[in-house]
Amino acid sequence: MVIWTRLGILALLIPGVIIFLLTTFVPPSVPNDPDSVSETNRKATAVGFLAGAVVVWFVGRWLNRDSVDTPYDPQTGRANKEMISKPHSMFLMPMEYWAILWVILGVARFF
Repeated sequence: MVIWTRLGILALLIPGVIIFLLTTFVPPSVPNDPDSVSETNRKATAVGFLAGAVVVWFVGRWLNRDSVDTPYDPQTGRANKEMISKPHSMFLMPMEYWAILWVILGVARFF
């Protein structure tokens, strides 16, 4: 079973790291109030999903861009199949499309 190809794992790691950093370093408005801590973590998670979506979209688009100088075999004039790379994907979905999922989760987390 193929879970990810090439750097597709970044589609999960980038939002995970951003959410971890935000929930760890954003202080609650009232430190000892459990409701305040919960609300701050919920908002930090939502912002982390949205920020992760932006980063994943641009990194995925950059990693999966088409090569301008596709290497050709000089003898046959055809594209060299060994030099054409597979896309960076996670669960058979190109990395940049994971940003859509992160946006949906981020918006849902605000409510």
